[in-house]
Amino acid sequence: AYIQQYIFIGVWIALLVSNWFINKIWCALGYPSICKEKQKHAFAVDEVFLDLEALLLYGFVMAWICNLTKRARFRSLFSKKRWYFFVIFYITPIIFSAFMEIPDFQISLSSNADYSKTETIVLFLFGVSILVVLGWHFHFAIYHRDFSETLVYIVSRSAIILFYLVNVVIIVINDDKYIVDFHHYLVAFSLCTVCQFDHIVSLIMLAVCAGIFVQGVAVDEYSSLFSERVNCMGNQSQTTYLNVSADEHFYAKFCLVDSSGHPELKTPEVLIVNNEDEWEGFY
Repeated sequence: AYIQQYIFIGVWIALLVSNWFINKIWCALGYPSICKEKQKHAFAVDEVFLDLEALLLYGFVMAWICNLTKRARFRSLFSKKRWYFFVIFYITPIIFSAFMEIPDFQISLSSNADYSKTETIVLFLFGVSILVVLGWHFHFAIYHRDFSETLVYIVSRSAIILFYLVNVVIIVINDDKYIVDFHHYLVAFSLCTVCQFDHIVSLIMLAVCAGIFVQGVAVDEYSSLFSERVNCMGNQSQTTYLNVSADEHFYAKFCLVDSSGHPELKTPEVLIVNNEDEWEGFY
């Protein structure tokens, strides 16, 4: 039984890796378009190893906490009658990538972002969706599990979610030092941990969340929840004209200053230049 549990975990991780590989191929082909903006190739060695590290670590936790180490749960999920789970799991990343092509859905959950009215509405609906997923599962646990199981279930899943929320709050408080970048694969992973039931609703939600998790790791790369803010302070060389020449893509960081030389922005702007020395834009 002990060895069997690790076989079950291995099968689950292999499932995640297979979908990740498919999304990596899409990314190498430029879909979604954010992949074209990355400095590294989709299958760069360092990025691949970081991605696999994320899939192994998060996948292991997912398998264990979603009861996939138990024979009954595993056989129920990996059976012909659950065909819809696999269809949804593999299709979700493609649909999510399509949404990422819509300007109003190109939203970064970052403390450095400035959201428009439409983006705020999208984020609100996103938050409501998260509450619906959590609410349904907690309600199901209360009415279909005994008190002790329900208590452990709610407390453990809430602890995972609170861990990330507390980190976000601490970083936001230190806004002058750090930038929060709450990647969507972290949100998806947190929601995967509540999808432990053999009910069709829970299985569909697990397929969707696991699919978004894999897409996030493949497209956004495995990186930290926060990054240190780079301030436009210190000795800066001032210029009003920049002449560049390069054979390959490169990044140039610079600070926009007012007439008195004071930074107008907290962080440097990034300007991408293509091979034909034409400006591609700011971000």
